[in-house]
Amino acid sequence: MSNKPQDANRWIHTFIIAMENALYKPSRRWFQKFIFGALLTCSTVSSWIRAVDEKRRYRKFYHHLSRLGTQIDAVQSRFLDWLVENLPSEVLQEMRIRLVADDSPTKRSGPKIEGAGWHHDPTSPNVDTTTCYGHSWVVLSIVLEHPFWGTISIPLSNRLYIRRDDLKKIEECKRPEFKTKLEFLNEMVAEVSPKLKALEKPVQLLFDRGYVSEDVFTKMAELGVEIVTRFKSNTNLYKLPEVPKEKRRGRPQKYGDSMKADDLMQDRRRRLSRTTVFVYGREELIEYKSAILTSHVSDGKPIHVVVSRIVKQETRSDGTVKEKIGPQGTFVSTNVHLTPEEIIESYSKRFSIEEMFKDLKEVCGLGKQQVRNLESNLACFQI
Repeated sequence: MSNKPQDANRWIHTFIIAMENALYKPSRRWFQKFIFGALLTCSTVSSWIRAVDEKRRYRKFYHHLSRLGTQIDAVQSRFLDWLVENLPSEVLQEMRIRLVADDSPTKRSGPKIEGAGWHHDPTSPNVDTTTCYGHSWVVLSIVLEHPFWGTISIPLSNRLYIRRDDLKKIEECKRPEFKTKLEFLNEMVAEVSPKLKALEKPVQLLFDRGYVSEDVFTKMAELGVEIVTRFKSNTNLYKLPEVPKEKRRGRPQKYGDSMKADDLMQDRRRRLSRTTVFVYGREELIEYKSAILTSHVSDGKPIHVVVSRIVKQETRSDGTVKEKIGPQGTFVSTNVHLTPEEIIESYSKRFSIEEMFKDLKEVCGLGKQQVRNLESNLACFQI
């Protein structure tokens, strides 16, 4: 984890050699040109061509870039193997491996860009326009604790989400199968979890409310992956059913009494606790109530529900302390043995993927490559 130039050169050299083994032989000698072009310019593919002095062979450059897009599955698999082999000792000392899933759009313009369409834009400054034209990418990343930079995310796998109506605009010979974002998430976690479990540590998946689904909870339970997420305040929760003293006929009860997150916070029989947690790079005072409940989303399996809110304290001029209570959040973990503090701190690490998206777009030039066909866009995003 040093910042010495010679170490960076060695890292890039070993990385290129490892990745070239996953490519077709004609594409191998072009792969390093793609990498260095992207590193040197962080801009359009035409800028990559000028940076590596391939202006005379620009047609071959675009051709092999498109061929790289047809080998994305092999490239991602080899990248994961290489990353697991080179994880630093600081990561291996962590109690668990954390994964984060989210989606982000890359804005484009033009009618002939394959796979592009209208998608939700969470970064739009105009509240009247919450959509943008371009590609929508579902990304799975691994969370690392860097000794100098704190919590960071490294992308592991990605999928291009194309709306069903936009698929019709792609030639049938190379039209991919339609899949939802939830199906892409299940698919990516199923690919990476066996390799990460070789490290003999529990794997934990973090995602926001948009990916809360019974399909995701069921698939993660099959894979043995813990989930830490956030529920909407109006999500139906249920108490665990009481175990009958005597065996009865028929199917056993699956859900107990219904309740909401507000009901849990307003329940006077439960003690309101306060503690300090480290979230978003600083310590915050929170108050919370927690319980072991269940939900239709978890298919009746127990989940640990924590309803919390941040408490801001201000000292007045006369020495008294004024408290300001923040908005309420409902956090959930499928691992019922995690403490409320661990659940809240784990979910706060989900924000690292938002910082990763910001760095990729503003620093690395993600989405600025200006290529049209589907394979080239897949290759550019992977690079």
